[in-house]
Amino acid sequence: MSLPFPVRWLPFGFLLLLGALSTGCHKSQSSAQITLPVAPVVRVGRTPLSNRLDVAGEFLPFQEVEIHAKVAGYIRKIYVDIGDRVHTGQLLAELEVPEMTAQVEGAQAVVQRSQEDILSARSAVARTLADYAALHAAFDPSSRLPTPGRD
Repeated sequence: MSLPFPVRWLPFGFLLLLGALSTGCHKSQSSAQITLPVAPVVRVGRTPLSNRLDVAGEFLPFQEVEIHAKVAGYIRKIYVDIGDRVHTGQLLAELEVPEMTAQVEGAQAVVQRSQEDILSARSAVARTLADYAALHAAFDPSSRLPTPGRD
């Protein structure tokens, strides 16, 4: 029986491949010549952990805002410092404005005088109403009519 050409050489090719693989997997060094890798070893102990790094630098703010007072004056008291976080509506400083203080005192004097004028006008109205009632009672013709049974 005659096999086709490629199938006939298959067992020889298989043996050749097996021989090549077995010689490639075998190491040429003997077991006495193999050296083991060396690793450094340190004893474990407790020590405080500290790590310090000195770096030169500059802190920059996240947001920078310029503020201005509505009026010119002297700062009486400052409630915040540079770098403090502030919130909307928070009081930052108190200003002392002598000109405005004088204006406020003048306005308060005007208010007080106006209140006194109101009191005086109310008392004048009450007095006038009392005079009217007295005069009306004195000159009322119906009060002069004789009443029966009275003489």
